Parts: sequence; C-alpha cells; structure tokens
Amino acid sequence: MGTPAPAGPDGGSARTVTRGPVRPAVVAAVIAVGQLCWFTVELLRGYFWQDDFNFYYLGATEQLGELLLRGYNGHLQPGTFLVSWVMARLAPMDYEAAVMPVVVLQALSLLLCWRLLVRLFGERWEILVPFTMVACSPLTFGLSMWWAYALALLPIQLAVLGALNAHAAYLASPSRWRAAQGFLFTAFGLAFWEKALLIPPLLFGLTLVLADGALRERLSHVVRRHAKLWLGYVVACAAYLVVHFVFVPGEEGGRAPGPGDLLRLTVELVGDSLLPAVFGGPWSGNWLGFRSLAPQEPFVLALVWALTLVVVFTGLRLGRLRAALAWCVVAGYLAASVLMVAVTRLGEWEAIVGTDPRYIADALPVVAVFGGLALLQPRDAGGTPAPPAPRNVVIGCLLAVFALVAGSVASIALALPEQRHEAARNYVANVRAAIQLYPDLVLYDDRVPQEVLIALLGGEPYVSKVLGPLDLRVDQPTGDLRMLDSTGTPHPIGLVDAVGAEPGPIDGCGYLVGTSQTRIELTRQVTGSRRVVNIGYYTTVGSDGAVTLPTGTFDVKFEQGLHRQYVVVDGPFDELLVRAGSKVCITDVVVGSPLPDLNR
Repeated sequence: MGTPAPAGPDGGSARTVTRGPVRPAVVAAVIAVGQLCWFTVELLRGYFWQDDFNFYYLGATEQLGELLLRGYNGHLQPGTFLVSWVMARLAPMDYEAAVMPVVVLQALSLLLCWRLLVRLFGERWEILVPFTMVACSPLTFGLSMWWAYALALLPIQLAVLGALNAHAAYLASPSRWRAAQGFLFTAFGLAFWEKALLIPPLLFGLTLVLADGALRERLSHVVRRHAKLWLGYVVACAAYLVVHFVFVPGEEGGRAPGPGDLLRLTVELVGDSLLPAVFGGPWSGNWLGFRSLAPQEPFVLALVWALTLVVVFTGLRLGRLRAALAWCVVAGYLAASVLMVAVTRLGEWEAIVGTDPRYIADALPVVAVFGGLALLQPRDAGGTPAPPAPRNVVIGCLLAVFALVAGSVASIALALPEQRHEAARNYVANVRAAIQLYPDLVLYDDRVPQEVLIALLGGEPYVSKVLGPLDLRVDQPTGDLRMLDSTGTPHPIGLVDAVGAEPGPIDGCGYLVGTSQTRIELTRQVTGSRRVVNIGYYTTVGSDGAVTLPTGTFDVKFEQGLHRQYVVVDGPFDELLVRAGSKVCITDVVVGSPLPDLNR
C-alpha cells in the first residue's frame, strides 16, 4: 500500500513510493555482496609485490617484540607487522591465505559504513549514493591489490567508519562504552597507519555538524559538553606521537614544503586522484601507480571538477551552515593529508609523489559521509525516520547508483591487468618448481627483478630476502651453483671479468692437494664483493676439504670423479689455500662475477 506524500502545489497529492519488498538495505546488500565477490576473485588472481616480500621476510626472521615497534619507511605499523608475523608462520609465502584478512577488513568496512549511514539518516534511498561511493571505490579496489598497502588502507577505512559510527551512537545516547568504542577504533587505526591521528578531529567535526544553533553556540556546546572526551583523545594521540618519535627515525634528505609545493600536491592528490574516484572515474586504466607517467585526460578532469562544484554549491544551498561545516571537515581532512605528504615525502621523489593515489585514497569515506551530511538532513535526536522519498527521488538515487557502479567497474576492470602482478607470481612459481625438482639446489644470491621488488626501501632486494620464507640455500659451497634469470628459472653460471690461476706444477694434475694446505696463486688480485671461485678438480676418493681466503675459510666436499666446486667469496685476494682429506688434483681455478648462462 502506498504512503501518501505531502500535497503538491496544485492541491493534489504528490506521487508516492510504494513500500514493497525491495528496501534500500536490500539494494545495499546486493551491491556489497557483488563487490566483495569480485574483490575476492581479483585478489586471488593477484600476487605479492614490492613491500609485500619485505613484510613477509621481516615477519619470518624477526622477534615479534622487536618487529611491533620497528620503523619502516617512516611509518610505525605494529598491526601490519603482526599480520605478517602470523602469516609468515602459519602460511609462508601463501598468497591465497594472506589476502583473507584483506577481504574480512573490506567486508567489515562495508557493514560499518551502512550502519553509520542508517544511524545518521535513517534507512533512506538517498544513502545508497554515499554507500556506493565507498563500496565500489576504484581507489580502494585497485590499490588493495597491493597486499602491504591494503593492510594500511583498509584498517584505516575500518577505523574511520567504526569510530564515526560509535561516536554517532554516543551523541544519540551517551555512555562510557560507546565513548570507549571510539577510542578502540582509533587505537586500531593507529596500529596500522599514522593517519588515524585524524580520526579525533573527524569526531569533533561530526559533533559540530550534528549540533544545533549558530556557529558560536555549536562550538561552545561541543567543547563544554564533551570536554573530557576531547581531552582523552588529546592525551592518547600525544602518547602515540611520543612512541612514534622514539621508535621511528626521521626521514633524511627531505625539505620544508613551500606554498607552491602545497598547491601542486593539492591539485595532484585531490583534484587529479581523489575527485575522479568519487564519481567512479577516471574511466580508464591509467590511474594507478605514479600517474605522471600517464596523465589523465583533460576532459575527465574538467568533468569531475565541474561535478564537484555543483555538488558543493548544492549542499550549501540545501544545508546552509550544516553543509558549510561538513565541507570544512572534508577540506580539513584533505589539507591535513596533503600536508603530511609534503612534510614527509618531499625530496628525492617529490616530482612524482603527488601522482601516487595511495596518499589520498583513505579520504574517500570521509568525503562520502560528510558529503552526505552536507546534502541530506540527518535524522533528529529521537531517531525519527525521514518520510518516504518521492518516486522521482528514488529513481534519481538508483540512476546515480547505477552510474557509480558502471563507472567504477569500468575504471577497475581497465586497471586490473597491471595490478595482478603476474610477473612476480610467475617468478616465485618458477623458483618453487625448481626447489621441488632439485631439492639440493644452491643459488647465487642475486637481486630480483624490479617487477618483483625495487631497491628503494633500504638494503638490496636479494633473493635470500625476498624469498626467504621458502628456505632457499644461497651462496653455499656447492658443485652446482645456479643463478636465477629474470623469470625465476635457475641456470648454471658463467663468469665475466675472470681472473685465472697460475698453471699448476704437476703435468696432468695441476695442483696436488692433500691434508696440508696447498697455495694456489692467481694471475692478478681479485677485488669486489661476492665473487665466485670456480675450482675444477678430480679425485679417486671423495673427501671433505676447505678453501681458505683472507675473508674466511669455507668447508667444501670433493666428490669422486671429475667435478667442479663453487665458492662465493669477497675480495680482495690474490691467492687461495686448499686442503682435502684425500689426494685431489686441482686442474684449474677461475674467479669472476657470475651471470646466468641462458644457453644451459
């Protein structure tokens, strides 16, 4: 049966909305379930990439107590390291298991987002629009394909939505438990990303937006009535900052930002990265990573900027002071985000750092929620639901939702091929297959390709570090040293910049080695680190032996027959001492830098 709407201007009734079986919550559930299913499928088609390998290595090699307070690239993120520590022990290098926490975080975020919107506005068709912005955000979907970043973005999204929901409940019916929930969500966010420090200002802004009266009356009411709550947040954030400054060293090589830097970062991060995603854009595949390599089309930017102005002015016309305050909260959050990037990331990478949407993706839920507060009248303090929306409003909301979903699907689908990190997956799969085929495989510890890990975050990205959880044997003396190519396939090594040994004194044998050390001189000095000594030998009786250089002694095993022995060493040296448990003829010695022999 239809619910009558207010009379129209001609005295007749406006069209009514029939209360049928389809409610806004049902549509929201369909959107959430559909998004989660696609999100999960695509996550499982992806793979570890870049920092993911560092996090797994640290989780596998460091003690939990030290790991939780470890600074990483200017961040303090004990929550992320706790997840990596657990996963490294329960499921070493198991990507499918590692992404399950990401799916759970996204599901909880969508649930809290809907609960928050219903708490603020009631179950109305209009709230499907901000909900869809959050649920189908191309930024959240695409960037979460990077596991390490997903463990920063999704926890902060969950913390923001959870804290706002708890605080809205506290404002409606104050209690210690509801206030404590806001603190708990904030603490949860701080465990994963410092940007959770912006949650208390968001709560203050929400309180101000929902208050009654003129601006001065609202400020007085908000500060005085909730003074203890704000004091608690100030103390908690101050304590966190002390811990952060103690355990996270300051970034070196940066510089103080100027007005031009702030303006440029604002345009790049907000105007070029965030705003297109708010409307489901940018409807192309060139928007993830450093976009300076693939700038957005001017007509796309012009469209989204124009839409933004229309939405902002519409909100101001409808909500007046409430809308002005809501937009101020959004502007404050965005300004703080830009300032944090400017203070911590200007320097070597300043030319492209503003084109990385990771630094602004967390702002989208803030834009959606406070944008809703600017455009929609919140439910009153008694929780009275809003009257049923006219049919034209329902149709308009559903069309907006459809446009957002379609635009987001297009933006995500076009960007996905680059986000599946197939090169990294294939690289690790080839190494796993080689280990299974050759259980005694020993590898030269070389750098992995840039498609797996770029050497930016301290230390070189060596195989032993990136693939440490696979328990690889690297740089050990062996008769068959292999080296990975760019695909992760092991090959025998060849040597370049080679230095040979002086000819041995015994015809047909070279150097006869026994239980006492035999000196083998090289034709010139070998310098540099991680050179490979390639020793050719034969013996009728296998035995243990040792190769001694100025940098150390290496235990080796001489096998019966004609073989070679490889030892990874550091220079400088111009001779080596060799001994064996039985008589061994050393036929030749070559020292050099290794390369994979792709023909073998």
